[in-house]
Amino acid sequence: MAWSYSGNPAASDKDAVRFEIPDTDEAAQLVSDDEIAYALAEEGGTVGAAARCCEIVARRYAQQADVATGDVKLTYSQQAKTLAVRAKELRSLANGSHAPYSGGMSRTRKEGFAEDEDLESGNFRRGQFDNPVAGRP
Repeated sequence: MAWSYSGNPAASDKDAVRFEIPDTDEAAQLVSDDEIAYALAEEGGTVGAAARCCEIVARRYAQQADVATGDVKLTYSQQAKTLAVRAKELRSLANGSHAPYSGGMSRTRKEGFAEDEDLESGNFRRGQFDNPVAGRP
């Protein structure tokens, strides 16, 4: 199983995926270079490929039983949960989910638009559903 990491995620897509997973410790390898190459080809981007790799490794850990020998415990189920959460975060990023933006334009610019007679008027206007006979709702 070929595994490599340069320590610079900007150097290659493979290293960027390893950085996001995280799979940067050669002593505790999670996925091979070939598996990352496949994920990159299937997903078309580093964040999506990282999400796919996390999902795959989480499934691998979920199939293994937790082991306890004396004071030493291997909790594959906890590792699977952690990787599943990371995969969900990465999948949201890959799908373009982001924090809502609440912004707008300055008053001066807004007033400039209101005064510009060359602009098309919108389909909606304030009070468009007011009933002059019944009064305001």
